[in-house]
Amino acid sequence: MVHSEAMKIRLQRMFKDCGLQYNQKYTIVGLFGFITLRMTNNWERKLQKTVDIDYAGNLAKAKFLVEARKHLKINLYGSDENNEFGSKGLFDHQAIPHVLEGHFGLVWDSETYPEMTGIFGDYEKYNSPFKASMYLAADQPIIVSKTSAVAPYVIKQGIGIVIDSLDQLPDIFDKLTPDEYKEMVINAKRIGELMRQMYNVKRAAFDMIDKVILDM
Repeated sequence: MVHSEAMKIRLQRMFKDCGLQYNQKYTIVGLFGFITLRMTNNWERKLQKTVDIDYAGNLAKAKFLVEARKHLKINLYGSDENNEFGSKGLFDHQAIPHVLEGHFGLVWDSETYPEMTGIFGDYEKYNSPFKASMYLAADQPIIVSKTSAVAPYVIKQGIGIVIDSLDQLPDIFDKLTPDEYKEMVINAKRIGELMRQMYNVKRAAFDMIDKVILDM
């Protein structure tokens, strides 16, 4: 199983360049999923004058946040022992989807602002970030880089915003209408149910089993 089509192609090229034999049967998982329960009350995120972004994860390695927070309203969730980032706290797997309060979840890993740079930024071109599944499990639309492996899925499903760099967001938010945002939320809730049920992982597992059986 591989995260994305881009990862499959990269692995095939690496094996070939190294002269290694490999099993050419792949199953693409896509977004992995996030096992949690949604809140029982019926609620819906609504667009307000100020658009908030949530970022949950390893704050220490997210160097771009220092500059990004000067231009964007970002709610941070994660370990922040020295109170360097003003984090809202560190929450466990079950709790985090219930406390995310922003309009969008930011799926971004970079050493600098505003573009996605560095080794972790490069990895976004191939992997399926756990952050994306987490935000969607909270029925929250997401923001991703146009170069990321998940960008085509976000566009196809209408579950968020795809950008070249973070400095584009203020202008995008100014032009975003309540109806446009509502449509993203509806789509995110649809995909969110799949994330909570681990649908993609189950589908990929059965697909891989089928391929193995055909080879027997």
